[in-house]
Amino acid sequence: MAAVNSSVAHPARVCNAWLGGRDTYTADQEAAEPAAATNLQIVPAVRADRAFLGWAVRELAGKAGIRRFLGIGTGIPTGADGGAAPLGGRIRAPESATSTTTRSSSPTPAR
Repeated sequence: MAAVNSSVAHPARVCNAWLGGRDTYTADQEAAEPAAATNLQIVPAVRADRAFLGWAVRELAGKAGIRRFLGIGTGIPTGADGGAAPLGGRIRAPESATSTTTRSSSPTPAR
């Protein structure tokens, strides 16, 4: 596994800085600030994206009963919520949404 080079900004850590996360280095902050100053929509867009993720996970966990979420990314906890999997784990799915139905694989006799 390659060592982390803290002297070079990484896109995931820069995004994490815009979300208010703690897992950033000086290089990430130094890249995040001018990018946000140049593009005034970047921080609101990143935060809106994260808000949508939260909404989608809450809907799927709370209404559809989905209990497992797979977050595919760099492994950096992003912002205060930590991403899809931790957020999904904090939401209690309704019991009615977790029931399963088993179908018989044997053929039904003709009448």
